[in-house]
Amino acid sequence: MDTRERLEQTKDVLPKEFQWKLQEAKKEKRKGSAKGGIITGVKKDIKETEEGAMEMEGIVERKLTVNKKRWNICTIYSRGMRNTKQEI
Repeated sequence: MDTRERLEQTKDVLPKEFQWKLQEAKKEKRKGSAKGGIITGVKKDIKETEEGAMEMEGIVERKLTVNKKRWNICTIYSRGMRNTKQEI
């Protein structure tokens, strides 16, 4: 079962008042567990601006507008912070 199929199963459990986005986990080798993978949720009544949002492996940015203020929310999954800092 891949990550998308698991998300479809999980959607029944996740709150309906949120809009969910997924960055799939990656399997580095044939055996073993997948690493990474980020699920982020934003309330549906909050406006999300899609332009310029960054999405790299292990990094997800969501740009939001709340009460006429702009917010950049970054979520980082990092096993090697030194490499992640260089990428950013």
